[in-house]
Amino acid sequence: MIDSGALSAGWSLVPLGELLTAIDSGKSFKCEERPPEAHEVGVIKVSAVSWGEYQESESKTCVDAERIEPDYFVRPGDFLFSRANTIELVGACVIAGRVSKRLMLSDKILRLHFAMEDLKPWVLQYLRSKAGRDQIELLASGNQESMRNIGQERLRQILVPLPPSNERESIGFKLDELLSQLAAASGEVSAATRKLIRYRQSLLKSAVEGTLTAAWRRGKATSAWTSATIGELADVGTGVTPLRSNARFFEGGSIAWVTSGALNAPVVTAASEFVTEAALAECRLTTYPPGTLLVAMYGEGKTRGKCAELGIAATINQAVAAIVLRTAFEHRRPFLKIFLWHSYETMRQMASGGVQPNLNLQIIKNIRVPLPPVDEQHEIVRLLDELLEATKAQEDALSRSLAMASAQRQNILRAAFSGQLVPQDPSDEPASALVDRIRAQRQTAAPTAKRKAGRPAKVAA
Repeated sequence: MIDSGALSAGWSLVPLGELLTAIDSGKSFKCEERPPEAHEVGVIKVSAVSWGEYQESESKTCVDAERIEPDYFVRPGDFLFSRANTIELVGACVIAGRVSKRLMLSDKILRLHFAMEDLKPWVLQYLRSKAGRDQIELLASGNQESMRNIGQERLRQILVPLPPSNERESIGFKLDELLSQLAAASGEVSAATRKLIRYRQSLLKSAVEGTLTAAWRRGKATSAWTSATIGELADVGTGVTPLRSNARFFEGGSIAWVTSGALNAPVVTAASEFVTEAALAECRLTTYPPGTLLVAMYGEGKTRGKCAELGIAATINQAVAAIVLRTAFEHRRPFLKIFLWHSYETMRQMASGGVQPNLNLQIIKNIRVPLPPVDEQHEIVRLLDELLEATKAQEDALSRSLAMASAQRQNILRAAFSGQLVPQDPSDEPASALVDRIRAQRQTAAPTAKRKAGRPAKVAA
């Protein structure tokens, strides 16, 4: 957090609330989990404001026709702020650009109204800086890392360093220049990363279809490929979530309990939660051995369809399927894992159900797996490991480049908000004069007609 005593001459440290005239809060709607069609009305998700730009595709379709209110619609230029999310994403904000859909604010998105429109870009960049993020994370409430909240009163308490207007304009121009250059470089790295991901997918496809070993087979008297369902090769089970209100199931637990969120890594080497022997006995939980292949049957975002291998003995919840190969087919495990990685998108499309489609044990048991001859399977695994290792080295290098770009971005923002990015002019009107004018306008502005019932509450800051 910036110390007011360390501010440059003419700067002021101002509570965000003093720069606002109102805050609109959305509400909760009954929705279908799909973006709306052109003739429909939708509701934005928190992910619509989480990744640097306003993303209309991150929306749901409202089925509460009688509760649709145009005052909730997102408009171009709206400053949108996520009041609830994980600790890393709570307080994410964007300025909406192009708006082509009729999308309403959700109960987790706030719309900030500024006393002066040209303050929006300045505040946006500050809230994305480390100093701004530190304040947001400090002011956010909630005990769980998975969901934190920052209410309107605490939002207004965020202290924003404000330079003289002329200097703020100069800093804005310089920031646009530097951050645009950095964004272009990061974009090239991201494009290269996407190419590597597509290459990795093509390698997996060639592995399970036999083209990877086409040259290896040439001139060899090899057996034909066969196939079998997962249910014919393995025992497939799942788990449960013990009753959390029963302390006997979790307190002092030593048995690893894995949920679908852990399947984003190729190998599960640790658990974030543990259950007790009582939970194991009373909740019909099974402890699965290392080497068990896990598939996420449902989960938010892109979790559903993910596959990982257990590196530890663990039990699981009901969102995960466990595939334990029978002894006669244990040698097929490396290839089956490759096949499940390749089948990620296919499995997602196989999910059944309405609003939130899920996989189930029967779907997974019925998945048919190609089976190459054993010697060819060994060659497939060897070649693929070699190629994927080289790909991973390139991905790691690109990831380091993105991390360096992110650090450089924060260095630029730090310089901007400490008055070190552009020369200063002692004759500029101090920021305090602008703040005084805003305060005077707020005090003399008479309240307008009462807002209609059911519309967003505009609360004076």
